[in-house]
Amino acid sequence: SPPMSWEELRNSILVPAASNKLLPPSQLRLRSFLGVEPWLPSGVVDAVRGFAGLDQCIASELGALERVAQPVGASSSQSRLGWEVFLSSLGCIPMDPIVDRATEGSVEIILQLGSVLASGEFWAEAVRSEPTMTYLESVLGNTTMLDARKCWLQQLPVQRGQKALAFSELFLQEPFYALAGDRLPYVTGVPPVETVHRLLSHLGVSTEVDQAALVKCLQSMKTQGHEDMGLAADIYVHLHQLGFTSPGQHEIILVPGRGFLHAGECTWLPFQAPMLQRCCRLEALSEHYRRFGPQVQNALRRWVRLDPESDVGELCDALLQVIACACADPSRPHRLLGRESVVPQEAADGLFVAAKAVVEAVAKLCQQETLASEPSMMIAFNHFMQNRMIVVSDPHPNFSSRCRLLHMGEAYWSVATELMQE
Repeated sequence: SPPMSWEELRNSILVPAASNKLLPPSQLRLRSFLGVEPWLPSGVVDAVRGFAGLDQCIASELGALERVAQPVGASSSQSRLGWEVFLSSLGCIPMDPIVDRATEGSVEIILQLGSVLASGEFWAEAVRSEPTMTYLESVLGNTTMLDARKCWLQQLPVQRGQKALAFSELFLQEPFYALAGDRLPYVTGVPPVETVHRLLSHLGVSTEVDQAALVKCLQSMKTQGHEDMGLAADIYVHLHQLGFTSPGQHEIILVPGRGFLHAGECTWLPFQAPMLQRCCRLEALSEHYRRFGPQVQNALRRWVRLDPESDVGELCDALLQVIACACADPSRPHRLLGRESVVPQEAADGLFVAAKAVVEAVAKLCQQETLASEPSMMIAFNHFMQNRMIVVSDPHPNFSSRCRLLHMGEAYWSVATELMQE
């Protein structure tokens, strides 16, 4: 008779079940998922889930399938993975924490699997076996893998120091250590095998230095509280060299004392008027990054506005902040965002000069606009209409810097001689 095909052969094999029965592989489910095997009895898991306010395990989702018997010598995750690969090839039903997320074992898998996949030892052992790598590709990285499983794997917790990070927050050590040193959470000891790097990349691990990975470096620095300006400057240069055009909504601009900000919260140059500098909500990056040289300057100047004096909204906002500081109770100074408060008398002393600088800058910007498009004029009009922003010098013998604050309806450019009052 002709030799049996593999399909016929494996269907004729009986596999020991946990109940000590011999059953066809298609009637059995695996004990582990990627080498991680749940050990807690379902009753214990139910108690934990109940304490956490979750539903109990749904045994019906498992159907009538039994687990395979505990393989002999399967005492480590690598040996369990080997049996998992073999039994899967026989036709045993794989464990799927996504489908069976409410069943027993899913909590244990979540808590352990991230550390397993983040271990270089796991991958070094896996690459020794072609069937194992084929199995890992089918579970982790094939193009038909459900997005739900991919998202679930990327969010697996991995302990790094005192913090638990998501798996997708990790970096492959080899390409990034020269840039960031010990500042990033790494997957270490991974063999230089393209398939392994591709699988890790599919799970969110950054495996090469590109724009997305460099932005992720800055986000990791923010998450971990690393305010290393030298490292941030190096990353900005790399991003600029790779053609990075805009940070968008990413908070990746490091400002000492304020942390990581949006590009829209920064300019390159400060206001020229000292009081506006102190009250402006925007951070002038030149004060912090000019010392790092032209490459860093070119990168940052491409991503942020040149100065706040080119934006009518920022000009008006800065003037409002000076006014608020000048009008505040000396015992309760006005609080500025990310800056030291300005003493009311000091703000009052610089108010008229600041107001004059703002009006001149606003007028210049409005003159530059065409009649068909006047956003700056409308922004300025709305600010002055809604707030007392017309500052008129009104010196007093005891207060040489006293000013009056007027609404638009309370001020005139000129008054006819016959209407003037003595």
